[in-house]
Amino acid sequence: MSSFLKPFEFVLNTALAQDPETKEKLEQFDGRRIAINVSDIELTILAVFDQQKIQLSTSDSNESDLSIRVHPSIFLKSVVNLTRYFLPQLKFTAMCNLLSN
Repeated sequence: MSSFLKPFEFVLNTALAQDPETKEKLEQFDGRRIAINVSDIELTILAVFDQQKIQLSTSDSNESDLSIRVHPSIFLKSVVNLTRYFLPQLKFTAMCNLLSN
């Protein structure tokens, strides 16, 4: 995974962990791949659904089950909103992980 995607993957999977109903619904997508093409910056992010989690990576490959194209501003706005909503939980989770190690 690209290092810049790691925080996004963490936010997504932390959000999913908070919503068991959505997490359960993801089972039907297990093994599926979605290519998210961010226009203007020519970036493709591959989202792979694996055992109720989402794995993110950059990809030049066209091997996906679905491909969507988004504008960078829409993509970033979504990430910011998701991060803002889950930031208190993320801080708590990160602190617990740090203390348990």
